[in-house]
Amino acid sequence: MKKLVSLLSATAVLLSVAVMPASAESSGDFYEIVKGRNLDFTGNGSVGVDDLGIYHLYYDYLDNNRSYADVFDKLLANGDFDNNGEIDRWDLAVMTIVVSGKLTDY
Repeated sequence: MKKLVSLLSATAVLLSVAVMPASAESSGDFYEIVKGRNLDFTGNGSVGVDDLGIYHLYYDYLDNNRSYADVFDKLLANGDFDNNGEIDRWDLAVMTIVVSGKLTDY
């Protein structure tokens, strides 16, 4: 049930957060940020809302459920776009842009 709630939350974020704030970098900069990263955290062969949902699962389960350890390792290795050692809202916003289709062919 929590997975479903997380995926629904990811969908809501995707629909509500379509662009970064005006102070954010240009789309060319976002291309450079995500280029070469494996963002298919779920391993289903495509990058989509389910991969965005992994960010929410990370926040929900990080401290008390290591059954997602492999997925979280992928997230930490590829989803920390600003390379600050944390998965934060900025990383979530970049992933939202990727999943929304505003960044293609990365």
